[in-house]
Amino acid sequence: MHQFPIVEFLLDAGAAVDDETYDHVWDFTFRQKCTDQQWIALSRIRRSKGRNWIGDQNFPLIHLIVFGISSKPLIEELEENPTAVYQTDAKGRTALDWATARAQSGDMELLIQYGSDVNTMDHSGRTTVLHAVDSHNYEALKMVLEAGANTNPVIPEGLHRSSPLTSASFGGLTEMVDLLLEHGARINTPNPEGRAALHTTIIRNNHEILRSLIKKCDGTCLRDLKLLPVIAQHADEQTRAILESSGQFTEI
Repeated sequence: MHQFPIVEFLLDAGAAVDDETYDHVWDFTFRQKCTDQQWIALSRIRRSKGRNWIGDQNFPLIHLIVFGISSKPLIEELEENPTAVYQTDAKGRTALDWATARAQSGDMELLIQYGSDVNTMDHSGRTTVLHAVDSHNYEALKMVLEAGANTNPVIPEGLHRSSPLTSASFGGLTEMVDLLLEHGARINTPNPEGRAALHTTIIRNNHEILRSLIKKCDGTCLRDLKLLPVIAQHADEQTRAILESSGQFTEI
């Protein structure tokens, strides 16, 4: 997403924009994950299909309010149409999912107050908690967890999603990792590639997160994860020292 010169080169050379890339770029921008410079740089991809992506999403009015496309106050829509909190778009996302992804705490608070479900899952397996993790906003994650969001969602077979804890570990989001652990996130939940939070943390040699995870993991957990090949291939000296100094590691 950030290799703009390469993208420009490929487009100039006649490379076609596939549907997945087109959708990903639009989704990326609507989740407010790009700067003004990135918005401009990605414009060729957004315009490449000659389609109306916003129209394709079948956004209900409440979603358009969250995006700022509609000027109607959110509280007004909720009072007039309280069931709007359950409405989803073409991706299966609620207004709360989008507000969480965009870390719009005021909108999140209102939507939760009016009964929005904090444990929804869109068609790709992305949950409300995962939207919060992807926002990189600690307060957004804290809000949905305190409202009862599940840190260990069951992802249907065939959907390629990591657990919220693995995603936070991959992103190096130490405070989020600690918060998820406080709310019962399981360490040994693998993604479809067989990797859990500890695998990701060792591969990336994130020592602070590793210490947090080790405190919550016993020898059985470590054995189940089959960490030795990952340690042998990726662990730096400090990562090895942290593992070797833990009583849990010696039980492998």
